[in-house]
Amino acid sequence: MESISVNDEKTRQLLSYLIDKHKIVTIASLMKLCYLSDLLSYQESKQQISKFNYVHWYTGPYDKSVTDYLFELVKDGTVKVEIDYALDGSEYTRYSISNKNYKKDKLTQADINNIEAVLYSLRDYGSKALVEVTYKTKPMRALDASLENSRNIGKKLELSTK
Repeated sequence: MESISVNDEKTRQLLSYLIDKHKIVTIASLMKLCYLSDLLSYQESKQQISKFNYVHWYTGPYDKSVTDYLFELVKDGTVKVEIDYALDGSEYTRYSISNKNYKKDKLTQADINNIEAVLYSLRDYGSKALVEVTYKTKPMRALDASLENSRNIGKKLELSTK
């Protein structure tokens, strides 16, 4: 996977916006929402919103720099980390906005419209359902990726796949 700088302000703003607007945000759900927002944006304008370079990973599209971005958002006070518990008692980490005045100036109206379309259509989806949705997208299908196999793990996802 190609490493990128976590200094891209638009990517930071995308993450902040998704964390603010989605019900329960874990790293898994956040990565899938970013991917779907970028995919929709690419389909409409041939440009993605973030600077993420998605690869097929075991739980769907992934870019390892997301953890660095989250670390920086927590460090600067935009996002807070909370430990929560699932119904089975297992512990998980979730993210929420701690500063509602986060910047959105790099997100265009078209970006926000695409993000909102994704959020609206998937508003009640948790991580597991989001993983299933991402596996049905054309870039994932082009790699013959599925939850049942690990073919092409680590391969770059091409948002331009038709």
